[in-house]
Amino acid sequence: MTNAALVLTGAEVVRLLSPRDCIDAVEATLTAHERGKSHGPVSGGLTPPGGSLHAKMAAIDDHGQHDHDRWLWRAGRGAAASDVECAPSGGRASGMKRIIVRGTPAAMCVTAIVVLTGNAMASRDRSPVTQSSPMLRERSRIPLPGVGGRIDHLAFDPAHERLFVAAIGNDTVEVVDTVKNTRLASLTGFHEPQGAALVPELSSVAIANGGTGTLQLIDAAALTTRWTIAIGADADNVRFDAAAKRLYVAAEGGLYAVDPAAGRVVGKIPFSGHPESFQLESGSTRAFANLPGLLHSTIVVSDRATMGVTAQWPTQDCGGNYPMAMDEASHRLFVGCRRPARLAMVDTTSGAFLSATDIVADTDDVFYDGTRKRVYVIGGEGFVDVLSRNGDHMDRVDRIPTRGGARTGVWVPAQGRLYVAVPARGGLTAEIRVFDVAPASR
Repeated sequence: MTNAALVLTGAEVVRLLSPRDCIDAVEATLTAHERGKSHGPVSGGLTPPGGSLHAKMAAIDDHGQHDHDRWLWRAGRGAAASDVECAPSGGRASGMKRIIVRGTPAAMCVTAIVVLTGNAMASRDRSPVTQSSPMLRERSRIPLPGVGGRIDHLAFDPAHERLFVAAIGNDTVEVVDTVKNTRLASLTGFHEPQGAALVPELSSVAIANGGTGTLQLIDAAALTTRWTIAIGADADNVRFDAAAKRLYVAAEGGLYAVDPAAGRVVGKIPFSGHPESFQLESGSTRAFANLPGLLHSTIVVSDRATMGVTAQWPTQDCGGNYPMAMDEASHRLFVGCRRPARLAMVDTTSGAFLSATDIVADTDDVFYDGTRKRVYVIGGEGFVDVLSRNGDHMDRVDRIPTRGGARTGVWVPAQGRLYVAVPARGGLTAEIRVFDVAPASR
């Protein structure tokens, strides 16, 4: 389905494909209202009456028996008739997840609503057969039978040549043997696993659980849990600081520092809000974190030595900044935005936004390939975009079809290989698609 503007009454609904799509649609509507202009195709007016717009998001389990890949955006279904609510289409009393925007005028829902369906409705598999392209050559597909729901982030263990896949919608961590191209194990005991990071010195992988706000350390060989500690609400992205031998976890309220050997939290860089993707400079103690907001999005710069925030950079016309990659040598960040779908290049010395390039919608992972001067952007619209970098300018040079909802993966520079997590959709099994990159042109 192409982009569409839809008029809703209290009885009508719009089908979306994930909780995040639902949140993004609400965010886009609020952003359009805040700026006093439309965001995407619109029918009718989008000027709300005076008064502030607030959002209250309540997110709970999505592992019930309902189809948690199909969501509804309802008008006037919340605690007040003027609310906009996102809720599962299954309608189960338990295990429901909903996002309610308070104080949004009901007239907005009756008159016109901007719905981001360009990415949300891409449920069919865009590449039912092996794909080849000038930049990425599909090597294999590794099925993950029985894995339902959204798939979040991945980590690669080079010592055992295994992938650890955070299957958030399935409450499991899938372990994949990349040599034999098969699933080795499906680990249970997780609660909305989201982030994953390798700790090489301990031969272990850290998994962040969004549902319980905890961090688990998994033995990479034995596949058993070494410890579980409390972090903070909606524990998400995880990074390992090799020099300091610390893990950093993004959760509500900031970045949390963890000593993986001791299994305890040793510090916190406080933020107002929930950071998404973040990057750690290896040549300094700086950290850069995306902080997307309903109305205003920023990049937060902090110091891991002082554990304090040093700067906040507005993202300008690049809202919904979720994924981030970094080229430390040239002092550049690559920030994936959803409102609109663009990849921004940012100078880490000044915070200046240098350029922006249109990309696939609903991105949740971006990776920089320094050898080939490329950026790989994975988007839930159902594509991987390849951008070629020339100084501070980027051009999209390739687009490889995947499947709707496939928006995460992991880039392994030593292999020259990109792994993309593809969720189960439309009766098709979840899988990992493996791509070899083509050499850089000379």
